[in-house]
Amino acid sequence: MKSERSTAAGSLRAVALAITLVSVVTSAAVVYSAYADVSNVLTVSQKGSPAITAVTLVRGNSATVLVNASISNGGLLPLEVSLSCQALQPDVTCTPGSVSVAPGRSAVLKFQMTVADVTQISSATGLHVNGTLKASLVPFASLSVSTDFGSLYTAGGG
Repeated sequence: MKSERSTAAGSLRAVALAITLVSVVTSAAVVYSAYADVSNVLTVSQKGSPAITAVTLVRGNSATVLVNASISNGGLLPLEVSLSCQALQPDVTCTPGSVSVAPGRSAVLKFQMTVADVTQISSATGLHVNGTLKASLVPFASLSVSTDFGSLYTAGGG
């Protein structure tokens, strides 16, 4: 009987060791991926970076802003990034963009915002849009940041 207990105890110790090892390796992969992706975002967000481009198209009284952002994944886990918005004015529509980027790859995030009639925007309030940026290290961690993009357009001069 004593040898059966020691076999069971040994098996439980082996399972505990395996679970601990998997937890440490998984945590290290998540931390490394987060570090690599945050470092990349900080590099891309520097002023004058060619990784983010924005073009404004004006047709009559309507304006469309097209944003393309090159997203690179230097981490070990898949990265999902999305950008969406909710306009506070009725004449503004947004087409959200999202990408899923495999480790070691790059993808382009495309986002579009259209103002149907820019003449309806008050110079006192400008154009305000609530934006949400979501980033996820699939399937372990997720971050969502929502903010007012600020005054993107001021009638009569901005």
